[in-house]
Amino acid sequence: MFKRALLSTLSLAVGITLTTGGVAAATQTHTNTIFYAAVLTGANEVPAADPADQASAIVSVTGTTVCFAERWSHLTTPTASHIHAGRPGAPGPVKIPFFAGQLPASITALTGCTTSDAATLDAIAADPAAFYVNIHTPLFPAGAARGQLTRLHHAVDLQQFLGHPNFAALARGANEVPNPGAPNGLIIGLFDIGASTVGFAMHWQGFVSPVAAHIHKAPAGTAGPVVVPFFAAPAGLPATLTGVAGSVTADPALLTQIRQNPSGYYFNMHTAAFPAGVARGQLVIVI
Repeated sequence: MFKRALLSTLSLAVGITLTTGGVAAATQTHTNTIFYAAVLTGANEVPAADPADQASAIVSVTGTTVCFAERWSHLTTPTASHIHAGRPGAPGPVKIPFFAGQLPASITALTGCTTSDAATLDAIAADPAAFYVNIHTPLFPAGAARGQLTRLHHAVDLQQFLGHPNFAALARGANEVPNPGAPNGLIIGLFDIGASTVGFAMHWQGFVSPVAAHIHKAPAGTAGPVVVPFFAAPAGLPATLTGVAGSVTADPALLTQIRQNPSGYYFNMHTAAFPAGVARGQLVIVI
């Protein structure tokens, strides 16, 4: 019941679903939303990049709001992603920037939203195959993986790909101590805490550009030290992002302690405006 309620809260709060296993998908229920998908490979790039580089993207368009979700494998620390105009085999100009800024290596999937103009979105709707999504990295600044857009003729709701997180946290700004975080700060954190790794998926609203996220050791109402760092982005994650997912390694003995006593640990994120914590929530078991 808790898991179902948590996912429902997440959908209402941010309209995006991101998985602990790195699968990302936009979730929209508006009847006027158009959905697109793209399968990205290094071999599709012009010039060709590493054929082992792969990614996938889902894009939803509601009015002039463009939401996106991407996951990737083998790519190293993406620095940007866009929709470009261009037929297969030909490079083309950027039409819709998704994000810009190098991501921490622990992140392998993301969600976010931006805006575009009606003319560009009408052109994509008229001929999706004339546009492509790609991801750029330091190794392949011209493009590491690329895929043409395909229109989907059904709404996308991929909550079934959330996998099986065994712990979660509902983090709010008011929970931070000794000083409250963002007044409207809200984060849903989902965690797959295994023997030596922690898969994570986190989605936020009420603030932008988090600089770090962690699990800390302390009961509710008390601040405590970081025990599991998820990412550090000193300049802040790109402002268009609303969620990220990935995995990190951690000490097996520590993870055993967290599984045995989740309420003694909390999850939070940090921003430049709230360096001590923007929103916080104790860990709970997902049932």
